Amino acid sequence: MNNVSNEFRRQLSTDNRNYQLYVKIVLSDGRELHIENKDIWENGFKIEDAVSGDSCFDIGAAIINKFSLTLNNIDENFSKYNFNGAVVTALVGLSFHGKTEKIQKGIYTVDETSYDGAVIKLECLDNLCKFEKSYRTSTLQYPATIGEIVRDACECCGTPLLSTVFDGSTETVRERPDDEALTFLQVISWCAQRCCKFARCDEYGRLVIGWYNTEAFADMGLIDGGRFDKGAVLPELFPYLNTTTGMSCLRDNVKQDDGTDTIAGVSWFKFNGKTCETLYVSGNHWIGLSSSAEELKVCRRDGAMYYLYRQEGAVSGRRFLKIRWEGYTAYNKTEEQYALKFELFLLEPGILYLNVLQTPTNKSYLGTSSLVCGDSTINLSVADGTGSGSGIILVSDSDGRNWEKAEPGKLPVTYFTGDFADGGDFNHYDAGHTHDAGVFENMETFHHIFAVSSLNISTDNVAVTGIKVTAGENEQEKSFLYGSEGYVLSVSENKLIHADEVMSVAEFIGSRAVGLCFRPFSCSCLSDPTMEAGDLCFITDGKQNSYKSFITRHIFQPGGYQSVQCSAETPSRNQADSYSDMTKAIVEAKKNTQNQISNYNIAVQMLTSLMTQAFGVYKTEEIQDDGSIIYYMHNKPTLEESQTIWKMTANAFAVSTDGGKNWNAGMDSSGNAVVNVLSAIGITADWIRAGEMSADRIKGGTLTLGGSGNQGGVLKVQDASGSQVGIWDKDGINVKKGTFSGSLDAATGTFRGALNAATGTFKGSLSAATGTFSGMLSAATGTFTGKIMSDNGWHWVQIDNGYMQGGESNRDFTGYVAFNTIAASTGTYGTRIAGKGILALLSRDIGVASYASINSDVTVTTGESGSIFVATDLEIEALDDGGVSWSYTNRTLTFEKGLMVTAI
Repeated sequence: MNNVSNEFRRQLSTDNRNYQLYVKIVLSDGRELHIENKDIWENGFKIEDAVSGDSCFDIGAAIINKFSLTLNNIDENFSKYNFNGAVVTALVGLSFHGKTEKIQKGIYTVDETSYDGAVIKLECLDNLCKFEKSYRTSTLQYPATIGEIVRDACECCGTPLLSTVFDGSTETVRERPDDEALTFLQVISWCAQRCCKFARCDEYGRLVIGWYNTEAFADMGLIDGGRFDKGAVLPELFPYLNTTTGMSCLRDNVKQDDGTDTIAGVSWFKFNGKTCETLYVSGNHWIGLSSSAEELKVCRRDGAMYYLYRQEGAVSGRRFLKIRWEGYTAYNKTEEQYALKFELFLLEPGILYLNVLQTPTNKSYLGTSSLVCGDSTINLSVADGTGSGSGIILVSDSDGRNWEKAEPGKLPVTYFTGDFADGGDFNHYDAGHTHDAGVFENMETFHHIFAVSSLNISTDNVAVTGIKVTAGENEQEKSFLYGSEGYVLSVSENKLIHADEVMSVAEFIGSRAVGLCFRPFSCSCLSDPTMEAGDLCFITDGKQNSYKSFITRHIFQPGGYQSVQCSAETPSRNQADSYSDMTKAIVEAKKNTQNQISNYNIAVQMLTSLMTQAFGVYKTEEIQDDGSIIYYMHNKPTLEESQTIWKMTANAFAVSTDGGKNWNAGMDSSGNAVVNVLSAIGITADWIRAGEMSADRIKGGTLTLGGSGNQGGVLKVQDASGSQVGIWDKDGINVKKGTFSGSLDAATGTFRGALNAATGTFKGSLSAATGTFSGMLSAATGTFTGKIMSDNGWHWVQIDNGYMQGGESNRDFTGYVAFNTIAASTGTYGTRIAGKGILALLSRDIGVASYASINSDVTVTTGESGSIFVATDLEIEALDDGGVSWSYTNRTLTFEKGLMVTAI
């Protein structure tokens, strides 16, 4: 809702709609045109504004809004101008008491022009059209938060962001979506949907990620009379769905297989004619309500329970007992495809509400589900193999004997809706309840629509009972329902939601959307230029019945009635065929891609725009007792009706944009400043504390992490997929991959994993439990423990436990060098070289010498190559004359490098 003075509203209420229209046009060549009423053709000023589709209630809509301007060109005053790409600022003024109060209604860009001689028609789109460019131009690394994705989109598309922090901005997106044929506008829509918001541009062209201010209805203290149907599951029960908050954990990650946990029940609930004072909860996913028999079966088969919770409470004066069961439908498996989670509510009087959160995706492990009471069995369909959950309501008489499934969203019991107000009695007039409906200033938060020319109001309120989130493709698709069946809003085809996140996302969106209650309508009413899509309203019919609702779409056109609507499917159609892709914005125009500009330039342009298009301020002086003055500058005639307020005191200068409730920016006399986004050419600081920081480059200087009160510093590095490749903390450096070049000096420490070095020197102790080293390992000093191995695929060598071994690939080792050889005769230690099949020495010369120390110069005697003759088989015989005779065989011995190579 646009902020205006109270007098502006009073003038509208007295039917003063003598609007003064102003349009500022900045042409692409920089020239400016200032358009007023006399330049505008009759009914030639129209604004179309929406945050939802025409026939459905959207979450995550990002709709490009439109401004149509028809210029009177009878005198050819505008024929000479080229309006293509011009920037248009639209304003609406109302004159009263000799002055004109203006409202800015948006900044637009001319998309189409048409000319027929008498008029020139400009079709203009708001700044959301700037997001209609390929997402490929984004260089943002994922995982990223929703806030980071939105800020990056604004920077890439040259559009300012109203608030960098919003509800849901810290939610993390794991993977970057496929950017084939993907635009920034679609990404913005997905971001808004994931955190239960819509996206629109405000009157100053800033992107707003917002939602309906439902708290404003609650602040009015209204009494809701409810409706005459028999109620849905208590809206007050929604905070207790899909959560363990407030519950006592009776089994905490401890397996219960075929056994049964006995837990305390309640005395006020009956099943099969017996009070449920003791409940029997089985690991095979069944519960005995009045006995140890299998009375409630949920996917019953041979499974296992790991978590069990219990809670008692009351909603709307009715007591409840809640049981939560978590486990698997296979006793020996804990994979996600076998997971089962459900909650059971015993709610008086005589209501069982089974809230199934997650079911198996393996269709062989779905089991059977039913409610057995005496001789009666009610089959329950809770699992279909998709993993999605469901909600089932069962009702009975007070004795708990005759049970039946209730129609989805309906309970055959007394009225559940409406507020309770005690009127007291005639004897004590101060008894009973009092309700204050607030003051007239509260009307600044909503519109009251009653002066209509046509009106179409739905016969029933829409009460959102559930959020169903679906993600993944084909066999990987998963769904989860938060809340209950009834009026369910579906979220699907959002590429920022992973299949494994459907439960958490549904809980996030559901906690904000489930319980919304509003009346769909469409009407033509007296115009109100303060109206914006996303505002709250009361709509009053001819019988003076008023209904709470939202404005999802409106068309403002001075000189005629204003078209206003709150779009939503009827409850019957929503239940019959829930729409699956309800949040895609329909883009009606394409924009040429513009050159990227720096963040600083964007901020400068934004400030320039605000300064050139903003209105003046009013001043209020507050004189203090000591004669000093506190100065206020505000956007409306009085402080009370102003939203933007600047306040200056002796100690500080600050600004508020919510009427002085919060001061969101300012500076004190000590030089301390509070700002939202700081844009600067340069910043010099002794220290900066940041929750999140990004930089294209950090030059020079020293980066110090941790120490003293900040304790241990941590430096983490992640790759594009979010996987951690290295961490540097108080325990040292842990690098999972990469290449190191240069010298690596380590006094002490342990190395584990793979060390790949192209070149460089390593000093110190290298300890590797497992891993591979490639390159040169040069150690001046240090100790190597473990095994070092080199394998080229054909043969290998390794040092292990003091031995050097080697061999051929895929074969046993063929030899080794050992240093534990002892001479048996002397006990002297030495070295042995062993070849399993053959031992070969290849050298020009081979020498021998006595042992010398490793650093000594050694002189050796080298052997020569050649052959010698020796006699073998020598026989000597004595002769009779006293002489001897002999005979022998000649043998040739061959030597190589002094070593005999002839076999003997």
